[in-house]
Amino acid sequence: MSIRQILIQLTKAGYEIEIVGATNFDSDLGVTWIKDHQSEIKDKTYVNITENELHHQLAVTKSTYRHEMQHKEITNWYNLYISRIEEFKPDIVFFYGGQPVDYLIPHEARRRNIPSAAYLVNGNYQGVRWLSDVDVVVTDTHATASYYKEYGFSPTPCGKFIDTKKIIPKENKRENILFINPSLAKGVGVAIQLAILLEEKRPDIKFEVVKSRGDWDILLKEISTHLGSPRDSLTNVIVTPNTNDMREVYGRARILLAPSLWWESGARVLAESMLCGIPAIVTDHGGNPEMIKEGGIKLILPKECYEKPYNKLPKMELLSPLVDLICKMYDDESVYKNYSDRAYKVGKREHNIENSTKRLMNLFNSLVNKRAGDYNHVEYQKINHKHNLHISEIAVKSIKNKEIQKNKLIHELAEGEKGIFIDCGGFDGCSAVKFILQNPQFDSLTFEPNPVLWPYYEDVPTTLIKKAAYTHDGEMTFTIDETDADGSSLVESKKIDWHGKVPNEECPKIEVQCVNIARLIQRASSYYQKIILKLDIEGAEYEVLEKLIEQKLVKNITTIYAEFHWHKCGFSQVRHEQLLSTLRQETQVDEWDALDFSIHTGHLSKSTVRAKMIDKQNINKKEYQNLDWFDLYVREN
Repeated sequence: MSIRQILIQLTKAGYEIEIVGATNFDSDLGVTWIKDHQSEIKDKTYVNITENELHHQLAVTKSTYRHEMQHKEITNWYNLYISRIEEFKPDIVFFYGGQPVDYLIPHEARRRNIPSAAYLVNGNYQGVRWLSDVDVVVTDTHATASYYKEYGFSPTPCGKFIDTKKIIPKENKRENILFINPSLAKGVGVAIQLAILLEEKRPDIKFEVVKSRGDWDILLKEISTHLGSPRDSLTNVIVTPNTNDMREVYGRARILLAPSLWWESGARVLAESMLCGIPAIVTDHGGNPEMIKEGGIKLILPKECYEKPYNKLPKMELLSPLVDLICKMYDDESVYKNYSDRAYKVGKREHNIENSTKRLMNLFNSLVNKRAGDYNHVEYQKINHKHNLHISEIAVKSIKNKEIQKNKLIHELAEGEKGIFIDCGGFDGCSAVKFILQNPQFDSLTFEPNPVLWPYYEDVPTTLIKKAAYTHDGEMTFTIDETDADGSSLVESKKIDWHGKVPNEECPKIEVQCVNIARLIQRASSYYQKIILKLDIEGAEYEVLEKLIEQKLVKNITTIYAEFHWHKCGFSQVRHEQLLSTLRQETQVDEWDALDFSIHTGHLSKSTVRAKMIDKQNINKKEYQNLDWFDLYVREN
């Protein structure tokens, strides 16, 4: 939950995110999430799943539990990670996990001189091997940062990341004592003791237990037997299944009970309870007291209660004062309101998601600004390899699944057929080069309105049209991305500089001529039997494609390659998904990435290599740079 919300926040802040993982989890919430995608996963080795703003690329596993991951599945996951780090070329790698297999994540990043950040929010990490290749360690509380100082490093506390829209209830009934995730480590023994005491003293006070990893029924029977009175159930306890939507649960809660016995960095539910104004009862152990500050009650237990396997219980009489205080919080509204108001203030002050995001961004930006993704990874790998070798190509080739492998661009033409590659948003010619190197029998037409990029086209095998691809002919305002040119757009709502350094209003604007792509494709259909349309036009792809659908021209297109930018333009995911669904009923739609052939932000050597690649294929660039039919089309329109 925390990692997902962090990634959503980074996306909103302008980061471009790719997620690599597997279909197994260390939490029941993850298992619940993946069940909704079973039809997409069946019989596949890899799968792509888009949820809200996040795009997940996953190695498929037989079990949904992480500790049951098989050797072959680990190999698939590793190959997927290598393929994405090579193709996506990230500026930073963010991960969590301290198992031996997780060591590979920062290790492979470091071999390519890419910085990495680890997310650490518990006290279970042992030794220092796991952070040998890690640049920074992120945590949630100062308690955890202090805890790990004895290991010789200090994580940076950034706080919790909680979207209040997903937790704040519409109605507050303030009825139950809420206990989440019954397990020995979470203090289920203490919760059962309190429930037994209150069942006798105040049967009207109800407990609500939300299941997660622990089994309440089994634990109740074992612990009550240990206490000398076996019970299969308690009359004052309501058991609720695990849920992804806690709003109604929090709406029923009067007090949150979190008597953790293990060293907990800072329970997420405590931050959520504070934001909801629900006072909490916690043990004076780990990071939980820091989470509630003055917004609740801190319970002091004997030291032996905090020892594994957490089956030692405090004496019943030790809990009597707490029982009395709970009763007072039910009977005296002024007492309860005082606790509730303090909890709400703690939530607003300590657990504001915007403040947490700023702290994380300050930490990450120092690493991201190095722009490690722009450098030659192969050379760094060779330097760090004992035999001066690199493994990138081998790993990338091992990814066979169509959903995630690099686009295969071989398009055959039958005898007498003609084909054209229509490149909308050509950038520095990288897309035309990528396509024509594999399909030299096709014609190529590129639209690029940014004057900064035109000089790159002198040796590119395509006809360059210095206009913008859009839904109509005429003049429009085009906003320029001066940082690296790849965010320039016709769309006003598009965030131009995705790094967030330059606001849109400070970006230069020019007037450019536009071309009606729908009408162009209609005309091209009379000349070509195969039309390949590629779109990387920073948000304008939605209007262009919707017009093609409206005019029933999608069937004329053999394949659409596109990079979609709905999440950068404020467009809804519903619009995006509906568009894809409609297009795929008529033609093939695949993702696009040609950065491997780009030279605009690279070293001079990249330009030389690209030129040699074109020359090696014996491609006569001039043949592609003058399309007679297009000249006729321009004169007619």
